[in-house]
Amino acid sequence: MLLLNIFSDYAAQRDLAHHYSLPIFPFIIVWLIYSIKEYQRENKRRWLQPKILITSAILSFLVLAKYDFFVTRYLSNLPNLPSLYTAVSLVETKESVLTTAKIAPHLAKRQTIKLVNQEWKGENDNEIFKYILLDLINNKPEFNPDLIYQLRNSSTFKLVYEADDVYLFVRV
Repeated sequence: MLLLNIFSDYAAQRDLAHHYSLPIFPFIIVWLIYSIKEYQRENKRRWLQPKILITSAILSFLVLAKYDFFVTRYLSNLPNLPSLYTAVSLVETKESVLTTAKIAPHLAKRQTIKLVNQEWKGENDNEIFKYILLDLINNKPEFNPDLIYQLRNSSTFKLVYEADDVYLFVRV
């Protein structure tokens, strides 16, 4: 897995901020435990002292951590999180949903989920959605904000939930 990550031409796979390196982690932990036992048995490798290993692990975490991710990606979602969960609970499991990339993981049990983009202006003949769930605060670059006004004035969709700039529309 480590070699696949290193040789991948997909840049995100080589980045520590993404989950692609996660399967390697248990093997590193097992190797670390084995190495500590080996050190205690043979007392040959100075760098395998538990104090050095723990200190280097903490320092590595602090150096490689993405502090701005916590502030920009996670803390910015807290103000309207209860409203988002309420809107997600109103979406029936068997129905199709049009939403944004940040909301889609919360709708994973739905059969059809499509991600909205800047060009989406309304429904096409082959794209029929029962629900449209949008979050205006956190997803401004993902869709045109005028889309909410278009959906409010649409005869096809009805606004069924609105709170903290979270909008849920259902097909009439």
